[in-house]
Amino acid sequence: MRISTEPRLAALFVVLVCIFGIAPAEAEDKRKYLIDPATTAIHGIKIATTELDILKSLGKPRSVEGSYSEVNSKPSKYLHYDGIKIYLMEGNIYNLSCTGKKCQTDRGVKVGDNKAKVIRIYGLGNPPYSGSKRDTLSYPLKGYDSYLFFVFTNEVVTEIEFWVDYV
Repeated sequence: MRISTEPRLAALFVVLVCIFGIAPAEAEDKRKYLIDPATTAIHGIKIATTELDILKSLGKPRSVEGSYSEVNSKPSKYLHYDGIKIYLMEGNIYNLSCTGKKCQTDRGVKVGDNKAKVIRIYGLGNPPYSGSKRDTLSYPLKGYDSYLFFVFTNEVVTEIEFWVDYV
């Protein structure tokens, strides 16, 4: 007689969810304001854009800064352009920060726009994390541990980011 382990695995899963807050991937897709990473870009760069594609699109960076990722224990680097800083791990974008006046999302929100425009175009978004001193709104990217992230000063966009949630 064969005993199914499926009920035991289901029970274990429930315990893990309760203790550690682990949730299935589908739960992530039900977060508010989830946006499609395939159609989401900052200054023409998408989260899945490779280093080679970045170089083709933006050209040679003003500077390159070598680094080391504590997340995956591998070499990483920053590409610095005017108003854009891109953090790469293994040739893939891990973070992109855009502060230049020419920085714009694929939906037309740019640095210098007001918060009301961001909300009108993207929705209310996720409020800042508790304890954060910055005025922000974030929108999770479907299938990524990353967000489209807007930083405001006096209700005006000062930075647009692809931001990774390290937690």
